[in-house]
Amino acid sequence: MKQIRYVSALIIALLLLTIPVFAYTPYQNYTYNADKESTIEPQAYIPYGVINSEKLHLTMKEPQDLFIKDNKIFIADTGNNRILITDSEASSVKILETFQNNGKTDGFAKPSGLFVTESNRLYVADTDNERIIEFDEDLEFVRSVGRPKSNLLPESVAYRPKRISVDVAGRLFVVSEDMSSGMIELDHHGEFVSFFGAVKTKPKVWELLVRFFATAEQKERMSLIIPTEYSSNDIDDKGFVYGTVGIIDPDNFNDSMFIHRLNPIGDDILNRDGTVAPMGDAEFVVDDKTNQYLPSMLVDICVKDTGLYTVLDRRFGRIFTYDQDGNLLYVFGSLGSSLGQFKIPVAIDDFGDRYAVLDSELSQIVLFQPTEYGTLITKAVESAFNQDYDSACEYWLQTLKFTSKSELSYSGVGDARYNQGNYSEAMKYYKLGNNRKYYSAAFEQYRTLVLDNYFTAILISIAVLILLIAVLAAYRKKRRSVRKGE
Repeated sequence: MKQIRYVSALIIALLLLTIPVFAYTPYQNYTYNADKESTIEPQAYIPYGVINSEKLHLTMKEPQDLFIKDNKIFIADTGNNRILITDSEASSVKILETFQNNGKTDGFAKPSGLFVTESNRLYVADTDNERIIEFDEDLEFVRSVGRPKSNLLPESVAYRPKRISVDVAGRLFVVSEDMSSGMIELDHHGEFVSFFGAVKTKPKVWELLVRFFATAEQKERMSLIIPTEYSSNDIDDKGFVYGTVGIIDPDNFNDSMFIHRLNPIGDDILNRDGTVAPMGDAEFVVDDKTNQYLPSMLVDICVKDTGLYTVLDRRFGRIFTYDQDGNLLYVFGSLGSSLGQFKIPVAIDDFGDRYAVLDSELSQIVLFQPTEYGTLITKAVESAFNQDYDSACEYWLQTLKFTSKSELSYSGVGDARYNQGNYSEAMKYYKLGNNRKYYSAAFEQYRTLVLDNYFTAILISIAVLILLIAVLAAYRKKRRSVRKGE
C-alpha cells in the first residue's frame, strides 16, 4: 500500500514538472497584431527584487538616473547631490559626494545623468552646476566641461545638462533641459560642434494656412518645422546615438518622433518595419480632463550590441523592447504599488539578460529577470542578428509552445526561412503571422526562383510544342494534297 502511494505521488510530481509555471505579476504582457490591436501574450519578464534605502543602509532622495557597467550600478542620487556605486546584490555601496578639483574641494548640484565608457571613465551631468564632470576608473577627478561657447547657444538660453552619452572617440552628446534644437554635440576637448539630430514635426493646418497667405518676407522668417526636445540618449557599439522624446504634443506628432537612431551626421535611420512603429503604446489613453489622446512619455532608453533596444514609459510605467527592425518583442511593468510596478519611473538599464528600473518617487531600483518565454524570444532575435538562422528558427518554434497565436513568432520563423532561401516555407509562416508585407516579398523571390530554375525547361517545352505544331500542320497539309491527287 505504501509503495502504491509512493509511486502515485512520484507520478503526480513528474506530471507537475511538465506544466509551465508563471510567477504572479501585477501587469499583463501584450503586443500588437497586424491590425494594430493589442493582444495578450505570455509574461516575458517578471520582477524578482528591489534595491532600496533599506538594503543600501542609506536614504536616497529623488534619484534621476542609473548606469550599469560590469555589474556595478551607478546611481545619480540627485536630491542628495551625490553618486552611489553598488552592485545587483547591494552587498556594498560607495559614495561619491566630493572630489578635488584643481586643489579645491568640489561637489555636485542636482546631478541627473550618468555614463560609463568601456575604459570605465565616469561622466556625470552635473545639472545645476551647468557642467559635465569626468572621473577616471578610480573615481578621481579628471576635468570639468562647462557651458559650451557658441553663437548658436546664447547666454539667454539655459544650459542644464541632464543626460549624456560618450562615443569611442570621446565625443559627448548632451541632452539639456528645455533644449529644442537637438542634442548638443561636443568634441573630445569639450568644444561645441553642433546641435545634433533635431526632432522635426509636421506643421498644423493653421500653420499651413498662415504660410499660404504670408508675404515672402514673412515666409522667410517662419519655420514650418517645430523642433522637440530629447529626454534621454544612449549609444550602441557602432557609434549610433539613440534618443527618446518625452513630451509629445497630442495634436501635432507623427510616429517617427518618439525614438531616433542617429548616424554620424545626425540623420534618423531607425528601422520602423514592425507591425506598429516604435513609440511605446500604439493605443492611446484618453485624458478625462482634456479629452486628448495621451501617448507614451518615453524618458529613457538602453541599447544592446545585438540591435535590441528598450525604452521606459514614465506616463504608464511600461517597458517596451524592440529588435533592430522595429518589431515590438514584449512589454512589462505598470504603475502601482506592488512589486514590478512604479510610482515615477525615470531610468532603465540592462545587465546581461536582466533589467533595472529606477523609481524616483519610491527611491528604489526594481530588478526584472526573463521568463523562459522571454529568454527564447531574446535568443531568437540574437541568433538572427548573428545570422544563425537555424537556431533562430528553432527558438521561434519553441515560443509557439507557450502561445499558438503569436504573429511575432510566426513572422520570426518566416524571417529565418526567408534568409535561408526557403521562400515557400517563408510564405507559409508569414501567412500565419499575418505579415502581408514580407509575404509579398517572399512570393516575389519564390516566383523569381521558380522562373530561374525552370526557364530552360520552359523554353525547350515551348520549342518542342512549336515543332510538334509545325509537324502536325505539315502532316495535315500532306494529307490534303494526297486526297486531292486521288
